[in-house]
Amino acid sequence: MAINFDELWEQFLYEFLKVDYSHVTGDFMQDFIWIVFMPSIVLLFYMDFVLARVSGDAKGGMKHLITIGIFVYILTQGLYGVFVGLTKPFFGLIVIIGVILMMVKHIPDILVRDRGNTRGGRSSGGGLLSSVAAGGAGGYALRSIGREKKRIDDQLKELENMVDESIRLHKRGEKDNEAKMNAISLDNTIEMRIANIENKIDFEGPLGKGVFGNHEKELERITRKWQKRMKV
Repeated sequence: MAINFDELWEQFLYEFLKVDYSHVTGDFMQDFIWIVFMPSIVLLFYMDFVLARVSGDAKGGMKHLITIGIFVYILTQGLYGVFVGLTKPFFGLIVIIGVILMMVKHIPDILVRDRGNTRGGRSSGGGLLSSVAAGGAGGYALRSIGREKKRIDDQLKELENMVDESIRLHKRGEKDNEAKMNAISLDNTIEMRIANIENKIDFEGPLGKGVFGNHEKELERITRKWQKRMKV
């Protein structure tokens, strides 16, 4: 007795999987892909999602048993057709999400690079830190920040030494005119040094305030110390 493959296939679809007639095209390859293969992926995804939240600390054997139970329940209750209907929207949604994620990840970097090229390699923020935040300067900029922080550290130490010297000269200037003139000259230099460091921190914008925040506080402390020199 010859086996009628078409009848077996129809029995499999309509009686075993309980698929609705509207999903069947009559083309074996199309029906196999969109009724058997692709919906099985969606079903496996669903069962994995459910198991992760239901099985908890259950061991491997128990998880397999739960998986089989869910699969049998879906088949016997005629729910497999639901997954067949969800298959195309499911994969369509994955494709859309993938495109959106790709755009979110790569397009800002491309725009930053283009903007950097048109502005001499700097982003619109104007400072070294702005280019790092935008992803346009990379590791080189990070190393540059480290060197800049070291330079500001050295400048602050030198500035405090100058303030201490100014305080000593002002004390001596009460009796020595030459010391007083030297103190005034040194004060002018200190004022320019303070303005220079302030401008450097301000030039980097809000990000500069964050990275150089400790330097800003140290500068304020030294400045207050210098402004009190006449009271010493």
